Amino acid sequence: MVEELIDPRETPLHPRYRTRVIGHDDAIQSFSKALSRGTPHHAWMITGPSGVGKATLAFELSRKLLNLSGPADKTRSMIEARSHPDLHILERGLTKTKPSKLRGEISVDDTRELIQFFSRTASFGGWRVGIVDAVDELNSESANALLKLVEEPPANAILFLLVHQPGRALRTLRSRCTKLPIDRLSDHDTMRIVGSLEIEAAAADLENAIKFANGSPGKALQLLQSNAAKVFSSFIDAMEKRNLGAEKRQTLLDRFGPRGPSPDQFALFGDLLVQWIGNQAILSTNSEMADSYAQISHKLRIAEGFNLDRRVALSQALQRVEDALKMV
Repeated sequence: MVEELIDPRETPLHPRYRTRVIGHDDAIQSFSKALSRGTPHHAWMITGPSGVGKATLAFELSRKLLNLSGPADKTRSMIEARSHPDLHILERGLTKTKPSKLRGEISVDDTRELIQFFSRTASFGGWRVGIVDAVDELNSESANALLKLVEEPPANAILFLLVHQPGRALRTLRSRCTKLPIDRLSDHDTMRIVGSLEIEAAAADLENAIKFANGSPGKALQLLQSNAAKVFSSFIDAMEKRNLGAEKRQTLLDRFGPRGPSPDQFALFGDLLVQWIGNQAILSTNSEMADSYAQISHKLRIAEGFNLDRRVALSQALQRVEDALKMV
């Protein structure tokens, strides 16, 4: 009996289940106007920070297109079941190891499946739609294969390309797409989105998650499911009291558990720390803060990329913050 591969993305919170986009009305209106004119561009690059709703928007726009050639209720149920014959999602696949894990990048073979999908006739006689989630995860071969598809688009086909960091995408790919930028959400809209998902969370935890998410509902959900927000809240409290000595640093690290932070918690806490000290560097006239921002950001990325001791990396980062504050 073959063991079923479990995709960690397959949860009730997946963007394809969301039936309402909050906070990105301008983007929806821009696309809707182009569609109403009858000749929308074939490639739309949806850009914005991670977790702000790019995938949710892409699925909403896909439903708009596919509803034109089929009943809305049927379209919705097929998209949710990943069975709509005229919609293809290009994303990272799973390894064949046990337990299975997400691959680190989108392979060229996966991209060729998207190209093959667009070579077929639409099953419902309307649009064929592809979602690339995300361009940032393409390797060089798959990026060039996607570029060829965008340069030579088939008829009645639309691509939505999700991009977290547009500057890192191929320049030629960017130039051939219509940009659909979306920004971080307000705390109010972030709360509306997270609240609509009926997540069980203490009021204080929810408040911290929204505050630290910086307009990203996706990050708020991650923070609610980890210990990073609670530890970071304690860090902020220590900073306000100017109490980040060796004992306090050890107490903060101990809150991650005896073995230190897991990869997810390490990444989340590191992001919050880098974001915080970056803001401090902007507000401060002291170059020490800017130097600390660059060094902490660099060292945490190295620790994560090379799977180094996360407890040591965080301890050194917190020490650097303390040293920088003494210079202010």
